[in-house]
Amino acid sequence: MKIVKEHIYESFKQGDDKLSSLGLGKKYLIEKWLAEFNIKDYYINRDFSIDAYGEVILAYRELTELPSYIQFNKIDRKTSSQQVGFSVAHTKLSSLRGCPKEVMGTFDCSNNNLKSLKFGPEYVWGTYFCEHNQIETLEGCPKYIGRNFHAEHNKLTTLEYGPVSVGGSYFCYDNSLITLKGSPLIIPGDFNCKNNINLDSLEGAPKEIHGELVIELTKLSELSDKEIRNQIKITRKYTHENHK
Repeated sequence: MKIVKEHIYESFKQGDDKLSSLGLGKKYLIEKWLAEFNIKDYYINRDFSIDAYGEVILAYRELTELPSYIQFNKIDRKTSSQQVGFSVAHTKLSSLRGCPKEVMGTFDCSNNNLKSLKFGPEYVWGTYFCEHNQIETLEGCPKYIGRNFHAEHNKLTTLEYGPVSVGGSYFCYDNSLITLKGSPLIIPGDFNCKNNINLDSLEGAPKEIHGELVIELTKLSELSDKEIRNQIKITRKYTHENHK
């Protein structure tokens, strides 16, 4: 018995997380989970949040939600050439709880059962993919997205709470939009809002689109070329059923 007690005492003395050295505790659970998903390059912070480096791929797993003890903080790169991203696509996820607060590359939560983007990243410096969900509100979406924003094939009726700035294109087609309120003022790439059959007004639409405006299968198709260009500065062109 004395030998066992001495062994336990020595175990508690070793390591930053005393419980983990016994195979118990939060740090141990985190390390075990990360190993299960082959995530090797990471650092566990004092608050038990996780900084990971490179690409974290959890896609195509049965993950209705991330475990309560998992909270990613930042997904970063160690070298300028390293690919960076975080993907929980095709996992049946119903909540973004536990996802990173900042992703220096691409964030992909597409093809899941999400109804909102609450608990998702606050900063995404690459492309943000959230298409093919059941999203009804963009609440929780980052205000600034470094590249493209993909929110197509959802149940959005408005773009409110969405990003105020994107570095590329904005895709919101195949939703249930009745307004474009909440759109960024300037779109450096394309703005595609086609197949929102009840969308009949440009109120709230971007003021400048440097790529293409795509409005096929919306009531905006009834507007004349002049009416559209009087409200939106379009660098390239726009397409809808009546105007090619």
